[in-house]
Amino acid sequence: MLVTAALDSAVRVAFLTFLPFVIKAHGGSLAQTGPSLTLVFIGGAIGKFGCGWMADAWGSARTIMLTVVATAVFIGPFWSRR
Repeated sequence: MLVTAALDSAVRVAFLTFLPFVIKAHGGSLAQTGPSLTLVFIGGAIGKFGCGWMADAWGSARTIMLTVVATAVFIGPFWSRR
């Protein structure tokens, strides 16, 4: 769990650090960067709320397994198209 938490934290920090540069590299403007980051933060808050509710209802271990499997299922097809 410690390794998973460390990797999750590192990826989150890197994503939030480099997202504005990725938006700029793809032709986005400064006016698009702010709302993009806002949507990421809102999505994170909604995700934390949802996972907290699931952990209360189903338990922490089941919630963690469900979120890990869901992440793999939804990210897998995205990367296979590249």
